[in-house]
Amino acid sequence: MKEKVGQVFSIAKDNPPVAGCTLSKAVTQGEHQVTYFSLAAGTDISAEIFPYYKLVLVADGQVNVYGEDDLDCLLSTGEGIMTSINSPVGFKTASGVVYTEILVPATDKINAVLKVGGFSSLPG
Repeated sequence: MKEKVGQVFSIAKDNPPVAGCTLSKAVTQGEHQVTYFSLAAGTDISAEIFPYYKLVLVADGQVNVYGEDDLDCLLSTGEGIMTSINSPVGFKTASGVVYTEILVPATDKINAVLKVGGFSSLPG
């Protein structure tokens, strides 16, 4: 899937939630796959175990990221989280959300600034 070339685009505006639906759009494939997710109000993605980290960046709305080891955090627009590997992680929203997910293989080195399982606001 390719984004618009030569035009400013908005992940949130170009991928709005659809009532009652959970949508995904693969932007790139491969080892560091990038996918946009749009979850309508009251929808979720059940907790699953993955053998890689997920860098989740919220473009618009709010999402509750939950799982084992007391993982339960509410992310809002401009916030992100790096999820753990081999531990169930799920996503749910009460109000709707658009976020980007980037897969990070367990073999990749992760900068110490990114706290796995912790969340932070994005700069700018």
